[in-house]
Amino acid sequence: MSSDYQLRCLDEQRWPLLNKFYKTHHTKLRANKHSQAWVLMANEQWLAVLNLAPCSAGDFLGGVFVPPTLRGKGFSRELISRVQTQAEQPLWLFCAPELSALYQRCGFLPCQDLPADLQERLTRYQQHKSLIAMHWQK
Repeated sequence: MSSDYQLRCLDEQRWPLLNKFYKTHHTKLRANKHSQAWVLMANEQWLAVLNLAPCSAGDFLGGVFVPPTLRGKGFSRELISRVQTQAEQPLWLFCAPELSALYQRCGFLPCQDLPADLQERLTRYQQHKSLIAMHWQK
């Protein structure tokens, strides 16, 4: 990946831009006031976004999104890798089974033993779709 990419943590005033980005690409994702929104950019073009929200045992990574026309170019891996270098706590996520290999390449491992707040969230989310819990730690 090129070092020409910039990583930017959006301040709250820029969240409308994030929501516009999500809406433009017809996804149900939205900025979360309890999260940090991170964007991988090149020449002011948004290549990938994700959200980090505090949880009891670190930070929960969610809302990873790459526009369909930019997928398969490594932008999500680049964004996640850059966020990991700045992470001071373990990262947790839930993903669809077909995405687990992507996250494993980023160093995440499937996890069965979750903190109570994440187990409760996973149970709630799994009522609507199949998800795998994963964990990463420096």
